[in-house]
Amino acid sequence: MTNHIHLQIETINHHPKDFIKMLNSRYAMYFIKRHHFVGHVFQGRYRAELIDTARIFS
Repeated sequence: MTNHIHLQIETINHHPKDFIKMLNSRYAMYFIKRHHFVGHVFQGRYRAELIDTARIFS
């Protein structure tokens, strides 16, 4: 799975889409420059899930 990332972030004043857009843009520029890549680095659409309760994983 080299074409996506998993993050868990907490935001108060900013929508997660703004953070994801900035993160993906900067990583894509880095990746394209480093690997001399041509084309889209990320495919598909951004998806978010709201986590409104604390779950403890054992």
